[in-house]
Amino acid sequence: IPPCVSPRMNLVNLLHLLRGGGSLIAFVCAGPHLAERALREGRSIPAEAGFMGLVTLQDVLESVLQERIYDEEDVAQRNLASAILTNWAAEKIQKLVLKRRKLKRLGSGAGSHDASKVDGCHDLSSSPEKNCSGFDDFILNDRTPLLV
Repeated sequence: IPPCVSPRMNLVNLLHLLRGGGSLIAFVCAGPHLAERALREGRSIPAEAGFMGLVTLQDVLESVLQERIYDEEDVAQRNLASAILTNWAAEKIQKLVLKRRKLKRLGSGAGSHDASKVDGCHDLSSSPEKNCSGFDDFILNDRTPLLV
């Protein structure tokens, strides 16, 4: 059974309690003695105990060290966010390239449309100083690989 602690408990004391008690979590309650008695008797924590949440050994270590501890779940979440961002950027770039190619085709047949301009911007492959795509150091041309 995880220990029940007061929200005012000293972090060092909580660290010692978690290390010595064999539990990696503790229930935080306004009345920890009421909660512990109920748990010992096999009952749920009563409302009068004022359950506030739980604290993990990792939470305590991060607070004492003043440093974030990264575990496997954190890495997995970061990788997922990176994949989502990469896919979003690839879609945006792909749409831009397709739009540019379409405007070039329309411009080469009509003669009245300037194919070297896209939405008022100069051709990105020949004018890197005016890049209206939003990618300042990214120049698109027919040989630019798409990130898909």
